[in-house]
Amino acid sequence: MVCEGSAHTLEQLLPEHHYNRPSKSTASECSCSWAAYNLLMACTACQGQPNSIQRWPYWSRDCGPFASNAMSLRFSKVADLSPWAQANPAQWIGGMFSEDQAQGFVQNELPGSKRTASMGAITGGVVAACAVIFLAVSVFWYLRQKKLLWGRA
Repeated sequence: MVCEGSAHTLEQLLPEHHYNRPSKSTASECSCSWAAYNLLMACTACQGQPNSIQRWPYWSRDCGPFASNAMSLRFSKVADLSPWAQANPAQWIGGMFSEDQAQGFVQNELPGSKRTASMGAITGGVVAACAVIFLAVSVFWYLRQKKLLWGRA
């Protein structure tokens, strides 16, 4: 997993098998997190095992106090989680990871949110640069005209 201070290796799933959900003895803040569920179910789907994707209520039923209700985990510095990996699994259709919904995050939410912020910054920077250039040219022209007028007198 990507939780800070943990290391975990996943084996390839055999046909009709699934990753084990946290039990009362293995439940932790990391294994019961939204990210752990979403990433493991995505891994399941990517291996061509859509029938092995488990529903969030089943996955988290033995998590007790570790049941995630927010994205408050600290992740390792190398982790850069996509918004779909951070999504509340209860919001997936039927409480079950969905490749289609995850693709929706990738295609719609990621680019839009990043582009809006960067486009605003770029637009503001361009407008400010144009204003500074216009002001500099105006001052230069004004001073040049004034010098030309004083030179004639």
